[in-house]
Amino acid sequence: MRVGTTDYRGTGLVVTLLETTGERLLCSAQTDEERLAIERAMLAASKGAMKRIDDSLDELGQHFRDHEHAYLELLRGVAERPGLLGDLLELSVWEGYGLFHEIEPFLRTLTEPQADLALRALANIIAELRASDLDYQLGTALRLRRGVVAAAAAFSDAVEVEQ
Repeated sequence: MRVGTTDYRGTGLVVTLLETTGERLLCSAQTDEERLAIERAMLAASKGAMKRIDDSLDELGQHFRDHEHAYLELLRGVAERPGLLGDLLELSVWEGYGLFHEIEPFLRTLTEPQADLALRALANIIAELRASDLDYQLGTALRLRRGVVAAAAAFSDAVEVEQ
C-alpha cells in the first residue's frame, strides 16, 4: 500500500465523513445555485479521495454517483449559464476513474442551445487534448461529443419533420 493511502476497511469512514459534510452544507443551502455548488464540490472531493483510497467495495464510487445524479438534476435547468457545461465536460474528461455513469444520458437530453454550448466547449477541449497528445482523455472527450451530437441530430430530425 502506498504511504498516505487508506485500505478498503477505512473507505466507509471516509465516505461517512464526506456524506456528513455534504448533508450539513446542503441543509444550510438556501438556493439551487448554492446546492449546485455544493454538489459540484462533493464530486471534486470524491474524485480527490480516490487518489488515496482503496475503493474495492465501491463505497466511494456509489457516493460519487449519488452526487453526480443530484448535480446533473440541478444542472439541467441552468446548463446554459456560462461555464457550467464546460466545467462538467472538463471534469468528465479528466476524472479518470470511471466514476461518471449518467453523463452520456444527460448529454443526449440537452436542449438545442445547451447542445450548442457543449459542442463549443468540447471543440476547445478536444483541440487542447490533440495538441498535447493525451489520447486517453481525447477518447473520453470524443465519446462525450458523440453523445451531444446524438442530441443535436434529434433537433435536425425534428426540423425535417416540421417541414
